[in-house]
Amino acid sequence: LITNPVRMTPQSPQKTVSFKDVDQPEQAYRVFVGGLSKLTSEARLLEALSTFGPVSSVSIVKDEYGFSRCFGFVNFFKRADAEAAMKKIVIVDQKQLDIKPAQPT
Repeated sequence: LITNPVRMTPQSPQKTVSFKDVDQPEQAYRVFVGGLSKLTSEARLLEALSTFGPVSSVSIVKDEYGFSRCFGFVNFFKRADAEAAMKKIVIVDQKQLDIKPAQPT
């Protein structure tokens, strides 16, 4: 079993990310997480992003064969926690994650 530490570093000041002012109860704090390793599990993603605050759900999108498509979604209980995650560089399983607001469905 190979475990890699989750590393976080301050993001460059040019990156400003925010949710729109319209609150949508469940989706307002939903973030898209791209750049996942094919081996990253939902538990590992939860471990990494729950350092920013409580997470209500984590899902990694899989193809028809059950393999990771290397992206997923995380729902935070608080907007500030989601925004904090988007402002940091987060590395999980040796991959830098691309964290940004999820598009409304």
